[in-house]
Amino acid sequence: MKIQTIILVSFILALFFTTNVSAQETYNSKIVLHGTKMTSDSSRFGITGRMAIPNPGAKIVVTIAGPKFSIKDKWSIEFMIGTFSKENVGEMLFDSRIYYSVLKPLLLSSCIEYFPKSGNWYTYFDANYKIGNLGLVGIESENMHFKGTPDDPSFGPRIAIPFQEGHFILIGAYQFHNSGNVNKVWIRAILNF
Repeated sequence: MKIQTIILVSFILALFFTTNVSAQETYNSKIVLHGTKMTSDSSRFGITGRMAIPNPGAKIVVTIAGPKFSIKDKWSIEFMIGTFSKENVGEMLFDSRIYYSVLKPLLLSSCIEYFPKSGNWYTYFDANYKIGNLGLVGIESENMHFKGTPDDPSFGPRIAIPFQEGHFILIGAYQFHNSGNVNKVWIRAILNF
């Protein structure tokens, strides 16, 4: 357990010092409510949904729900549909998520969102190393593919610290953006129920 604590503290310090490297950064936050209900304890099928509020006060809300298929402790996939709402103007979106944990302690997840009205895409990927019960350290890539604008892919370190047996998760991430002008610092709070 001592080596895991050293790795976690080292990663936190590296994340902290990384935020002081860039000339310009934006600071962002996101609140996520996430729920999954399987049809029974032994079932592979269920329903899942989430509500995400990035940068509260910016009047943006993402609400999605749909079916989930899971092979417990190995992998799961979710297909959801919902809305992206900005300043009370909504747009439908399709969301698919894959979680892969066969290579423990390495955990992988990805998300692809498609907005049919505008033709825009959003992709996300993270790879994490589980450090006992302390949390996860890893990397993430968040990419916006909006029509009429250049893609702005990002890549950077992340840390996730679970509380209450994973019912509440606090995530910190630093994203180096391809545009080179502005990098992003993210703090995310996820409530799983």
